[in-house]
Amino acid sequence: NNMQEERYIVTADLGTPKIALSVAKITGDRIEVLYYKETGSDGIRYSTVINPKRAAEPLANAIKDAEKELGIEITQMVIGLPRYSVRQESNSAEMHRSDPGSCVLQEEIDWLKNMALDSYPINDETKEEIYGAIAQSFSSDDTFQGREEDIVGSPSDMLGGSFKVFIGSKKAVSNLDILMNDADVAIAQRCFLPVCTADAVLSSQEKDNGV
Repeated sequence: NNMQEERYIVTADLGTPKIALSVAKITGDRIEVLYYKETGSDGIRYSTVINPKRAAEPLANAIKDAEKELGIEITQMVIGLPRYSVRQESNSAEMHRSDPGSCVLQEEIDWLKNMALDSYPINDETKEEIYGAIAQSFSSDDTFQGREEDIVGSPSDMLGGSFKVFIGSKKAVSNLDILMNDADVAIAQRCFLPVCTADAVLSSQEKDNGV
């Protein structure tokens, strides 16, 4: 079958002076950026939505421009979480594997990361939430502070990981939800990248259908 399914991802990078809107088409393993345009923003300060009502109009206009140029309807998009006023903490997680003779799977690495996220205590859950985590290193029976690719595929009794956990404002996320609702577009996924570019978001979210 030579017919490969085409999917689209729409991303918006919200900044103080501008909004950067990108649309990419995914065909099999190939990613092609079809559209990228920057437009002025309002109601946003240091990537944080301060006034969602004011920010909605320029975002909605940016979406309409992309729809008109590409001849598509944008109903949802990947959106970046604020990258400023976010505190960074350290956390670790460890598990003993039920079958130490089997090789470590990627799913176990992902589960360990989720464990680190779920186990980190938030000081005030009414004001803060965890935006994401980045792996620093992993450990197994034979490897200490190794890379993810060093661990996956090797047998081990123990699996451990050290992570940087990023914690931000819950209100900032709530304002983001209001903005997207007023712009009449759904959130396909929120993502947090300490350094966020449109290409990086597209690369990290290539499995999500954003149109």
